[in-house]
Amino acid sequence: MRVVILIGSLISLWGTVQSEPVFAQTQESLQAQKINIAGRQRMLTQRLAKAACFIATFSDVERHRKILLESIQMINDNHKALLYGDSRNAIPAERNRSIQTELLQMNDVWEMMDFGARLLGESASLPGLGADLIAHYNLIALEKTEHLVRLMEMAYAETDEMQEGNVRALNVAARQRMLIQKAVKEFCLITYGVDAQKNKSNLAQTVHLFDDSVEDLRSGDPQQGIAAVPTQDIRNKLSEIKMEWQFPRGILLAVASGFQARGSDFEKIANSNEQLLEQADQMVEMLVDYYRNAPTTNMPVPEG
Repeated sequence: MRVVILIGSLISLWGTVQSEPVFAQTQESLQAQKINIAGRQRMLTQRLAKAACFIATFSDVERHRKILLESIQMINDNHKALLYGDSRNAIPAERNRSIQTELLQMNDVWEMMDFGARLLGESASLPGLGADLIAHYNLIALEKTEHLVRLMEMAYAETDEMQEGNVRALNVAARQRMLIQKAVKEFCLITYGVDAQKNKSNLAQTVHLFDDSVEDLRSGDPQQGIAAVPTQDIRNKLSEIKMEWQFPRGILLAVASGFQARGSDFEKIANSNEQLLEQADQMVEMLVDYYRNAPTTNMPVPEG
C-alpha cells in the first residue's frame, strides 16, 4: 500500500514539475536574451518595410511577400514573449514597470503594422494602402523599439549582473541587424520616389553608422561606453561581416550620392542583404551564448 502511495506521489510530483515552466538561466543570460529579442524587433520593423517597398516596386514579389509575412509574425510573437514571457524558451514575463509600460504602449503601432502587412500580403500584385501604411508606421515603430532597447540598457546596467559596457556592446551588435535592413529600405524608397532627398541623406548616415559600429565593436569605445567584443571568434565574425558589407556598401553609397539604381542592383542588394543579416544574427547569438556560458560577468577585452 505504501509503495502504491509513494508511486502516486512521485507521478503527481512529476506532473507538477512538467507543467511549471522552469527559468533556470542566470539573470545575466536572461537580460542578454531580452535585449537580443528587443533588438530583433528593431530590425524586423525595417525588414518589414524593406519587403513592402520591394513588393511595391514589383521586385521579386513572391520572395518579399514571404519575408513580409514572416517578419510580421515574428514581430507579434516577440512582442508577446517580451511582455508575457515564453515558457518554451525559458523567458519570464517582464517585471520592470517602465519596460512593461513601454511594451503596452506599442500595441497600437504593432496593430497598424500588422493590418498593413496582412493587407499587402493578400494583395501583393496590387500594392497600395498596405504599402503606404507600412511606409508610415515603420519609422514610428522603429523609434519606439529604439526607446525600448534604451530602457532595457539602463535597467539592466543598473543591476550587478551585466556591466554597462557589455550591455551597450550587445545593443550595438543587435542594432547592426537593423541598419542592414534600414539601408536597403532607404535604397528602395529612393528608387520608388518616396522622399528621395531625405532618404538619400538617411541612407548615407545609415551606411556610415554601420561602418563606425563595426569598429566600435572590434576595439571598444570608452567615450560611448561600448566594451570590445569578448572573444576572438566574435572578432572573426565581425571581420566576415565587414568583408561581406563592402559589395552592397558601394551600391548603396552610389545611390545615396545621386546615381540611379539599375534593375539588376535590386537583385544583387536583396541577395547580399539576406546573407549579411544571417551573419549579423550569428554574431549577436554568439554574444548571447557568451553571456550564457561565461563563468564570470567580466568580459575580457581582446588585444590588438
